[in-house]
Amino acid sequence: LLLRNNINETGGSKEFSRIKTTIINSLKWVCQFGYEEMTIDMFYEELVELFDFIIETSLSAADNNDKSASTAAGAAKDESNRNNDAQQQQQQLHAKLNEENST
Repeated sequence: LLLRNNINETGGSKEFSRIKTTIINSLKWVCQFGYEEMTIDMFYEELVELFDFIIETSLSAADNNDKSASTAAGAAKDESNRNNDAQQQQQQLHAKLNEENST
């Protein structure tokens, strides 16, 4: 929800790009402090995959909201439907986190 709100308030893609750049550079940054790359590589890969998943679902939700708002039927979409969409995305994220934790 935080990232979805960020999309709506800041144009989103710039903020996603900034965070993605920080994540990508984090491996080099952590290694500067003495951590072995192989030690943290699995965590790093999971972090990148998880963030990509968050971007994908957040942008998809924002796009769906934009499309529905541009139609007469979509304009009638009530708050409870948007909450259901958000709840479904949270469940997908929860499932993804459980999947990542099981590896």
